[in-house]
Amino acid sequence: MTHMRLQFWSFDIVFAIVIFSAAMTLIAFEWSGIEGQLSIAYSNNAQVMQLQAQTLGRSIFYTGWPPNWEGTVNSSNSLTWGLVSIGIGTGNGTQISPQKLAALLSMANSNYPATKQLLGVSYNYYIRISSQTVNLSIGKNPAKYGAVTIYSSFTNGYVYGSPVSVTASVWTNTSYGEG
Repeated sequence: MTHMRLQFWSFDIVFAIVIFSAAMTLIAFEWSGIEGQLSIAYSNNAQVMQLQAQTLGRSIFYTGWPPNWEGTVNSSNSLTWGLVSIGIGTGNGTQISPQKLAALLSMANSNYPATKQLLGVSYNYYIRISSQTVNLSIGKNPAKYGAVTIYSSFTNGYVYGSPVSVTASVWTNTSYGEG
């Protein structure tokens, strides 16, 4: 009789090990699928952020539409912004229009979320234009808002004929690049 209990007990152990192994295999399989999905999501969001930073950097020198859009909008009333496309260039290569620059700054200070849409970014943005004589920022400074993920585009241009460095950044507070 003692011998039979020992057999019965070892059958229970073998059965439990088989069930445990099957459960662990299923969990490992599911985890690898979730991990793959997170990796793809992170990669896609990172690519979107990088593309938006590059596009924002290039679009700064675009003249916008209509070419004199800064005169057709009331910068403190976002309802007047619907029929314009934002660009702060003069149409002369890398020359920045001080009037368009002032209008965009005023618009961003008035209704930052609406300017994100006009600039074609879904993340937070920060544009910094600087030189020895110019130091201007438009948007939300990522350093002040605890940014976790930042992508930037760097270019050079001119304001009032003086050379400036232009940094256009998109950023978010998440590591996965979620808006």
